[in-house]
Amino acid sequence: MQSSGRIRSRFRPLLFGALACGLLGAVFTLGLVYAIAAFGGARSMGTLLLAGVALNALLGAVVSALVANVPDEQAVRGIVFWLQGDLEARTGRTC
Repeated sequence: MQSSGRIRSRFRPLLFGALACGLLGAVFTLGLVYAIAAFGGARSMGTLLLAGVALNALLGAVVSALVANVPDEQAVRGIVFWLQGDLEARTGRTC
Protein backbone atom coordinates (compact mmCIF):
# COMPACT_ATOMS: atom_id res chain seq x y z
CA MET A 1 0.00 0.00 0.00
CA GLN A 2 1.39 3.39 -0.97
CA SER A 3 1.50 6.33 1.35
CA SER A 4 -0.49 9.43 0.44
CA GLY A 5 2.75 11.42 0.08
CA ARG A 6 4.02 9.12 -2.66
CA ILE A 7 0.69 9.27 -4.45
CA ARG A 8 0.62 13.06 -4.26
CA SER A 9 4.17 13.33 -5.58
CA ARG A 10 3.25 11.05 -8.47
CA PHE A 11 0.34 13.29 -9.53
CA ARG A 12 2.06 16.63 -8.89
CA PRO A 13 3.58 16.88 -12.43
CA LEU A 14 0.15 16.10 -13.89
CA LEU A 15 -1.41 18.87 -11.81
CA PHE A 16 1.23 21.40 -12.79
CA GLY A 17 0.96 20.33 -16.43
CA ALA A 18 -2.79 20.88 -16.37
CA LEU A 19 -2.33 24.28 -14.75
CA ALA A 20 0.29 25.25 -17.32
CA CYS A 21 -1.94 24.15 -20.20
CA GLY A 22 -4.85 26.09 -18.73
CA LEU A 23 -2.74 29.21 -18.34
CA LEU A 24 -1.36 28.94 -21.87
CA GLY A 25 -4.86 28.43 -23.26
CA ALA A 26 -6.13 31.49 -21.40
CA VAL A 27 -3.25 33.66 -22.65
CA PHE A 28 -3.76 32.40 -26.20
CA THR A 29 -7.50 33.11 -26.03
CA LEU A 30 -6.87 36.58 -24.63
CA GLY A 31 -4.47 37.32 -27.48
CA LEU A 32 -6.96 35.99 -30.00
CA VAL A 33 -9.76 38.18 -28.61
CA TYR A 34 -7.50 41.22 -28.79
CA ALA A 35 -6.39 40.35 -32.34
CA ILE A 36 -10.00 39.94 -33.50
CA ALA A 37 -10.96 43.23 -31.87
CA ALA A 38 -8.02 45.10 -33.41
CA PHE A 39 -8.43 43.56 -36.89
CA GLY A 40 -10.25 46.46 -38.51
CA GLY A 41 -8.20 49.09 -36.71
CA ALA A 42 -10.99 49.86 -34.24
CA ARG A 43 -9.93 49.20 -30.67
CA SER A 44 -13.04 50.32 -28.87
CA MET A 45 -14.40 48.69 -25.75
CA GLY A 46 -17.52 47.54 -27.62
CA THR A 47 -15.48 45.79 -30.31
CA LEU A 48 -13.37 44.06 -27.69
CA LEU A 49 -16.47 42.97 -25.80
CA LEU A 50 -18.19 41.61 -28.91
CA ALA A 51 -15.05 39.75 -29.97
CA GLY A 52 -14.90 38.12 -26.51
CA VAL A 53 -18.56 37.13 -26.62
CA ALA A 54 -18.20 35.67 -30.11
CA LEU A 55 -15.09 33.68 -29.19
CA ASN A 56 -16.79 32.45 -26.01
CA ALA A 57 -19.71 31.14 -28.08
CA LEU A 58 -17.35 29.42 -30.51
CA LEU A 59 -15.21 27.77 -27.83
CA GLY A 60 -18.30 26.79 -25.85
CA ALA A 61 -19.61 25.02 -28.94
CA VAL A 62 -16.29 23.18 -29.30
CA VAL A 63 -16.46 22.00 -25.68
CA SER A 64 -20.08 20.90 -26.16
CA ALA A 65 -19.14 18.93 -29.29
CA LEU A 66 -16.30 17.21 -27.45
CA VAL A 67 -18.57 16.29 -24.54
CA ALA A 68 -21.27 15.03 -26.92
CA ASN A 69 -18.78 12.63 -28.54
CA VAL A 70 -17.60 10.95 -25.32
CA PRO A 71 -18.64 7.28 -25.61
CA ASP A 72 -18.98 6.56 -21.87
CA GLU A 73 -22.21 7.87 -20.33
CA GLN A 74 -20.79 7.89 -16.80
CA ALA A 75 -17.83 9.96 -17.98
CA VAL A 76 -20.22 12.45 -19.63
CA ARG A 77 -22.04 12.91 -16.31
CA GLY A 78 -18.74 13.51 -14.55
CA ILE A 79 -17.62 16.01 -17.18
CA VAL A 80 -20.91 17.91 -17.06
CA PHE A 81 -20.88 18.09 -13.25
CA TRP A 82 -17.23 19.21 -13.30
CA LEU A 83 -17.98 21.92 -15.87
CA GLN A 84 -20.79 23.17 -13.65
CA GLY A 85 -18.43 23.47 -10.69
CA ASP A 86 -18.91 20.17 -8.87
CA LEU A 87 -16.48 19.79 -5.96
CA GLU A 88 -18.16 16.80 -4.32
CA ALA A 89 -15.19 14.49 -3.81
CA ARG A 90 -12.78 17.26 -2.83
CA THR A 91 -11.25 17.89 0.56
CA GLY A 92 -9.61 20.99 1.96
CA ARG A 93 -6.19 19.49 1.25
CA THR A 94 -4.52 19.96 -2.12
CA CYS A 95 -1.72 18.07 -3.82
